[in-house]
Amino acid sequence: MIFIQDFSVHYAVHATKLIIISRLSPTKSFFLYFLIFIFPDYLISFPTFVAVMSEKEQLQQAVAGQLRQFLVANAMRQTRERYTILRAAYDTEGIFTIEDLQKKMQEMRFHVSTGTIYQAVQLFVQANLLIRHPFSSSSATFERIADDRPHSYQICSNCHHITRIKSKEFAANLLTYRPRRFCVTHRVAYVYGICPKCEKKLKMQK
Repeated sequence: MIFIQDFSVHYAVHATKLIIISRLSPTKSFFLYFLIFIFPDYLISFPTFVAVMSEKEQLQQAVAGQLRQFLVANAMRQTRERYTILRAAYDTEGIFTIEDLQKKMQEMRFHVSTGTIYQAVQLFVQANLLIRHPFSSSSATFERIADDRPHSYQICSNCHHITRIKSKEFAANLLTYRPRRFCVTHRVAYVYGICPKCEKKLKMQK
């Protein structure tokens, strides 16, 4: 957890903010303190950066705990590979493939086979940590779902191009729907139609 407190301290004619950091790794702590004392001009936006980083770390801890409960309940082994692959998956924004996750693992310098990644991802789907999208593409696509936000996409039925629906109103409608006698684990919506490029091509063919 990160605690942020404001103090009226004048340093180099600029008001600075004292940020008290706890429960962080030495590397992160050094980086944060370096920014505080070397670049005081940028501290106005700095708390926002810290808060975002804190939320990501809290999400990582939460999903790791959920995976641990699932493995224990099903008498499965708790391996370093599974937890590292899960962290890589939750470091990835939006949809991703097994190949994308393999590249992520290589960037982390954690060597693991494609088969191990695929088996772990299938396990995460069973544990309601990832969702496999039913997109008609050559590679299976996945996305994290444990962050409680709705996932909605529009898909062109002609070229199969996929774009995320960014409408806040659409997302709000998904969140407000609460069925009776049914426990919602995640919310996903797919809207099929014709994209502008394909619509233009189809009109030209007529």
